[in-house]
Amino acid sequence: MTKTYAAFYLPPEKREEAIPDPKESRYIKDTLKAAWKNFKGDVSGTIRDYEDYFDEIGDNMDIQCGTAFTQRYAAGALSKIINGEAVTNKTMLDSLFNT
Repeated sequence: MTKTYAAFYLPPEKREEAIPDPKESRYIKDTLKAAWKNFKGDVSGTIRDYEDYFDEIGDNMDIQCGTAFTQRYAAGALSKIINGEAVTNKTMLDSLFNT
């Protein structure tokens, strides 16, 4: 008994490279860098070149997040986590509406 095989050729999709919004990306980068500078704990053995690291995170978050509101919420939450603060609905809403 012989087996029958089939194959389909799917041409590669042409995708445009996503480009982050400079304004929103800068906001995320600045927020995370400020949080890292304010961090009071021991950072030895962690991120050495945090400037480039947070630049890449800022660009990626801007490309992946759907809206500026989501980006600002995520950046604020990460900042609080970096500084060991609680991420609560009240603190996040206060920070979003006061900036």
